[in-house]
Amino acid sequence: MLHGIDISNWQAGFNSKAVSADFVIIQATNGLSRNAYLDYQVKHLGSKRVGLYHFATLAGSYKQEADNFIHEVKRYGLVGKAVLAVDFEAQYATQGNIGWLSHWLDYVYNVLGVRPMVYTALSSENYLSWGDIPNKAKLWVAQYNNYNPVYGYHARSMYGSTRHWKSATVFQYTGYGRLNGFAGNLDFNVFYGSGSDWDALAKGKATSSGSSTASKEEDEQNLSTWHVKVPYNVYGGCLITKSRGAIVYKSSDLKKSTGKKLKYNTNWLVYDNKDGALHVGSGQWIDSRSALLRLNGIAENGTKAVAYVTSDSLYTQNELNGGAKGIKHLPKGTRWLVHGRKGKYLMVGNEKTGKYINGSKVKISL
Repeated sequence: MLHGIDISNWQAGFNSKAVSADFVIIQATNGLSRNAYLDYQVKHLGSKRVGLYHFATLAGSYKQEADNFIHEVKRYGLVGKAVLAVDFEAQYATQGNIGWLSHWLDYVYNVLGVRPMVYTALSSENYLSWGDIPNKAKLWVAQYNNYNPVYGYHARSMYGSTRHWKSATVFQYTGYGRLNGFAGNLDFNVFYGSGSDWDALAKGKATSSGSSTASKEEDEQNLSTWHVKVPYNVYGGCLITKSRGAIVYKSSDLKKSTGKKLKYNTNWLVYDNKDGALHVGSGQWIDSRSALLRLNGIAENGTKAVAYVTSDSLYTQNELNGGAKGIKHLPKGTRWLVHGRKGKYLMVGNEKTGKYINGSKVKISL
């Protein structure tokens, strides 16, 4: 997996050299205009992998907008070096204009020899009729689960699933990412593949259309359907996705290694995160880019969760004390929707069925 950001004219004067990222995708053009800050943003990429995208507005014909985008890609000498994409999300673009998009994609491919990805929201991917586009363009999909700041890269599985594409190649999971080196919000993305996969996509030599560019190891993990169970009061859980394992460090600054590694494809409880480092045990920190993270919202009295019963003696109750009378037995192995918590008691029902359960007798399924 690679972790990166996408930027546009909204990040005027953004210096990619100042932040940590495996790749940066830059808006090159918007309809018939260009990103006014494109020169600066391209020149300040450093050694990072790059992508360029066009924001479709239908201000002109598909050929006019495609020519505008092609001109900028060629002007910076990035044909075969940058992953290309078209942002197809504006309401006026997505209402019955799939034919326009199909022609745009074919035209760019015929001129540059590279197939651009299609960026859209998961909701649009689900409800629109995309025709043959999933057979000739890979998917860059966006889906946010909240509007809370995300400090450092914490890739997660999307809530929901794709309908027309077999899987996503790039997943934009928040628009409120924060990185050292930039004061504002950033879009965080995860690319399901290696550096060589990215380079192949840029050159137009990627694997079959309509599927992820993920390597064999990552594909076998089936990251979009991975789940983990954690105690109710633990921050989250993670899956080690780096094939050579995750180096364990003594502190969150990730400077001194303990000499140990967490094995590839293993699950770990996560107790905290700090500046892109995950706390996985006493004196044990790993780089978040080595793992896929799922957060436990209920640990902070937050959003809804699903509780998996791990005890044979769990009963609902209406009072927050050990002497409360049991009302309803919840069998071991069953799942129950949790609406919040008060201390160690999780809220699951009402006065008739029993409002609370003891959180120590369940695991939260993430």
